[in-house]
Amino acid sequence: MKILISACLFGQKVRYDGADCAQSHTWLLDIKKEGLLIPFCPEVEAGMGVPRPPIELLNGDIVNQKGDILTRDFDPVFEKLSALIERERPVLAILKEKSPSCGVNQVYDGSFSGNLIPGQGIMARFLADSMPVFSENELDLAQKTYLEIRAQRQK
Repeated sequence: MKILISACLFGQKVRYDGADCAQSHTWLLDIKKEGLLIPFCPEVEAGMGVPRPPIELLNGDIVNQKGDILTRDFDPVFEKLSALIERERPVLAILKEKSPSCGVNQVYDGSFSGNLIPGQGIMARFLADSMPVFSENELDLAQKTYLEIRAQRQK
């Protein structure tokens, strides 16, 4: 059973600043070794470079610091993501908290001042309709859910 994961959490240097956010949770490292993680970065898939200017969510739209609305740039990303889900059939997703694409519980408010608000990134919202979605701060719960799904499928 596979898991969709933000590429930066997987260890790929795809963040806006050119860094990664590789996770060291034992369970995640084990399933990574088994080849069960599917890394995906919506911002890279939208054609944004690495490094790139920061983006945030403002009233549901992806914006840059100039105020340009970039939401439409993500339309092809959802097509790619849908095809990936159909092909790989991940049972859950682990996404980067605070990201305008991947934030699960919190995102930056669009003011580029570091202010966080409750909310989900555009990919997290999209995925939440088809699978459980967790942030890197909820890895124990993600593991529990994964094991429950696996046990249920083995019945």
